[in-house]
Amino acid sequence: MSNPTPHPPLKPSISGLADALFSKTLRQLLACLFGHPDRSLYTSEITALVGSGSVAIQRELLRLVQSGLATVGRIGNQRHYRIADL
Repeated sequence: MSNPTPHPPLKPSISGLADALFSKTLRQLLACLFGHPDRSLYTSEITALVGSGSVAIQRELLRLVQSGLATVGRIGNQRHYRIADL
């Protein structure tokens, strides 16, 4: 049997790591929230900015709130989200 040729080590890229660790929806959602740190965004606004389905957005928002990375509050009948002060 012949020995396999060793492959050079791969250098991971930042975007490659993000792709592996986070869903496309989560990456877009984080970009949206971090892109507007000075204000809160309501769910429909986030959905329009991110361009994903509302169920996926709501699932990721819940995960961010539960992890402490985002906060949620009510203004009228709308839920507003923002990046938490860390």
